[in-house]
Amino acid sequence: MPTIPRRPAAQRERDRLQGRRLRAAELFAAGVRQAEVARQLGVSAQAVSVWHRRFKAGGPEDLRSKGPSGPAPRLSDAQLATVEQALIDGANANGFVGKLWTVDRVALVIERLTGVRHHPAHVWALLRHRLGWTAGPCSGPSGVLPSVSRRRSSGGSPRTGREVVPDPVEVEVAVPA
Repeated sequence: MPTIPRRPAAQRERDRLQGRRLRAAELFAAGVRQAEVARQLGVSAQAVSVWHRRFKAGGPEDLRSKGPSGPAPRLSDAQLATVEQALIDGANANGFVGKLWTVDRVALVIERLTGVRHHPAHVWALLRHRLGWTAGPCSGPSGVLPSVSRRRSSGGSPRTGREVVPDPVEVEVAVPA
């Protein structure tokens, strides 16, 4: 089960900026002056000067994006797929009483399966942004994630291709341990 790419909007922006730098490299190779490159691309002369210096030092390869900044995810896509399968199996299959998933329960499953401990707020970010899951109808206390489910379908969200399907179960109230 593939996960959603990390920050797709940021990736699109990196690709756009890289394309602009590579266009500058083509212009440098054609002998166009720096001031003209800046004018054609709509960027500052200082930026073009930096690009030109990098181009002279290492060619167009030095103008390519270095990839996303920041730390690498603590859970690989393979680990996340294992966690997702455990969530699909349900809370009962993972040793919990009832069908209710809470972020604390999900955090416990993540730790059991991968050895990686996450804060509940980050668990929600993993569910929402890396897996594309959303909460079902919530009638419990704050912080309760009623039986989270989703189903891949052709009629799902245009962004993720996934649609949220609420389980026809009673909403249970999670009691903090």
